[in-house]
Amino acid sequence: MDEVTQLCEALMIAKQQESVAKARRTEIEDQLSAALGADGEGSKTHQVNGEFKVVITNKLNRKVDDPSGYQAFAKETPDHLNPISIVESFKISETKCRELRNYKPDIYAKLAKILSTKSARTAVKIERIETDGI
Repeated sequence: MDEVTQLCEALMIAKQQESVAKARRTEIEDQLSAALGADGEGSKTHQVNGEFKVVITNKLNRKVDDPSGYQAFAKETPDHLNPISIVESFKISETKCRELRNYKPDIYAKLAKILSTKSARTAVKIERIETDGI
């Protein structure tokens, strides 16, 4: 077996072990949370037999589902009591960036001056190829 094939085998095994370990970790976290109590929102610290400090944190994710409802809410609620702010953010098209870099380098050079670019972690996807008994 060559080195690359060995690495593929090792990665397949590691991903399987990681999946099992993550499921088990999540199961244990749920059991701990239930045993120690996890109410509402926020963090609560528990001392366990002087051996462990366990922090249970509950979060709630909120989003505006009804923009017109928000407009009505905002009109009748003083600004200092309104928990919602409208934040403008930039969405960058990676496809257009690559196209500019490849086909319009003069425009890309201008764009590059206003962007910061960092390498993301390289993704590796692997799956076993099923053979028909060969």
